[in-house]
Amino acid sequence: LFCRKDDACSKNTAVTTVNFYNSAPESGVFHIVQEFQCPVVDEQTLGSSPFIYGMIQISMVRYDSIEKLNILVRCGWCRKGESRNIGYGVQTWTCEKCGANQYVMDPNNVAHGCKDCPAQASCDDGSLNPLVGDLKTHWKADTASGVYTLQGCLAGYSLLKGLCIVCKPRTYCKGDASAALACPTGTHSASASTSADNCIEVETVVLILT
Repeated sequence: LFCRKDDACSKNTAVTTVNFYNSAPESGVFHIVQEFQCPVVDEQTLGSSPFIYGMIQISMVRYDSIEKLNILVRCGWCRKGESRNIGYGVQTWTCEKCGANQYVMDPNNVAHGCKDCPAQASCDDGSLNPLVGDLKTHWKADTASGVYTLQGCLAGYSLLKGLCIVCKPRTYCKGDASAALACPTGTHSASASTSADNCIEVETVVLILT
């Protein structure tokens, strides 16, 4: 049986199904390999303690006179790059590792979960990195959903449909969430220009061949 720490452990209070194992006929010894699941508790009552406790009870079905063995188990929080998943009738949870190109904002917030890495960001070890090559982007964290939203770009780029687009020639981009701005008439700029100072006057030469 697996129960909450402070409950009287029984079939009625167990937070997972009851498992039965047969002992080896030759030795009478039984060997258990089972994934451990932590009990769901009201985390408001935990205070400053970073741990949740559960109780495993082992008993001999055919020999009620043998005293039951109670084992106290301590569950820590899910670690960086892991996601807490609720299972078995929302009574237990486990930590599952996020994929290679995923991130999770808060490993212990069930509402977050592992999210696919968005375009123009990189995800390493379960974290979102705003730097992709030489391009650094600005992201807003939604702590309710665990989703990052692109909010702005470096100077020389404009934000268009959720992506940072390099400024075209004859324009300049101040960065953040601003759109590309056209250079004054009669001036020209290179791509990825960052200010009006990059717009320089040009002279037009007309070549007539006869």
